[in-house]
Amino acid sequence: MDGRFLQSAGWEGELDENSCFIKYEEDMVYIGKDPFDRLVEITAFNSALVRTTRDCHGKRSDGRGPVIRGITFTLYAYRALEIEGTWPVDPTDESEFGKEVVGTLLEHCTISFCSRVAGYLRGDHFGWHPSTGPGVEERHGHVFVNNLLTADKDFQRPLLFVWQPGFLCERVPGSPLKQIDYNVYVRRPAESDTPLIFWSPVASESCQVQLDSPEDLNALYSSFSSGSSFFNGYTGPLFKSHRLGRYDLLKEFPGSGSGTGLPGEICRL
Repeated sequence: MDGRFLQSAGWEGELDENSCFIKYEEDMVYIGKDPFDRLVEITAFNSALVRTTRDCHGKRSDGRGPVIRGITFTLYAYRALEIEGTWPVDPTDESEFGKEVVGTLLEHCTISFCSRVAGYLRGDHFGWHPSTGPGVEERHGHVFVNNLLTADKDFQRPLLFVWQPGFLCERVPGSPLKQIDYNVYVRRPAESDTPLIFWSPVASESCQVQLDSPEDLNALYSSFSSGSSFFNGYTGPLFKSHRLGRYDLLKEFPGSGSGTGLPGEICRL
């Protein structure tokens, strides 16, 4: 509305001036503010590009994935990109899948504000699948280091979201990350009490907790976030040009030198 993003509400009764609700079965969009004399925009397309494996325009699939460089995909309702393929329905040898479309290359692309999903990449082999990959208890040991997380006044969600449902807490009580540090969080001035971090699991009834700073996370896990920093309400130099999509980090930004050295095996990639 008037260039400001509205957050999704769960139902009509949750609406406020900062949210919207779409009732698909009635083809209705509800907003919590009078639209009179305002510009109200809504995404018109479900996706930008779907690479189908089926016949299309009288031609059969050649099995080659797209090569996409330097394009910004934004504001698609469902997903920006999809590479079609066959879903395994049972535990299956991974060598039998990921061959219908091969060679997909995404390089220097930006995907933003596309529902919760940037892309469904079923054709190319991109890693484990819920039916064939590691079990829930084995999904651990992740590393989240040297990242810059930023939000302008219109982004009213946590900058770091590590979530699992409460019913898994007893089964999976440990952190899914083994290292999280040297990250820089930047939030532009905004009238919001949104937490910085949404984290789970924790020892609570809901299994989840909202945190307002890297220090709060460090209080939960003493090995986490001791080298991270948070610039709250920051108005100084950051990117070369947000308006032009030039996200080169300026040296004048106080957090520009906050990273740590990369492991040797990463540098060799």
